[in-house]
Amino acid sequence: MPKSGAQFDVVGIRDFKSVRYADLKRFSYSPDQIDGSDMPSNRIPQGTVVAYRTKAGRLGKFVVEQYGYNLSIEWVTFANQ
Repeated sequence: MPKSGAQFDVVGIRDFKSVRYADLKRFSYSPDQIDGSDMPSNRIPQGTVVAYRTKAGRLGKFVVEQYGYNLSIEWVTFANQ
């Protein structure tokens, strides 16, 4: 389960820079757990963009750059607008 009240929406495999703040405002966020296992049910393979909303209401996004033994992501959290 996400910690501290964060919520997420798996956007899918997309160009990270093409997901803008206006897009983040329209997504449906959920506190549900996201399957990141090494099974076929994994929802965050390499290249997947995930949008999030923090407990404070700030919006952000991250992209899974590398998935394997180590997970590498790039992320951006925006100031409230």
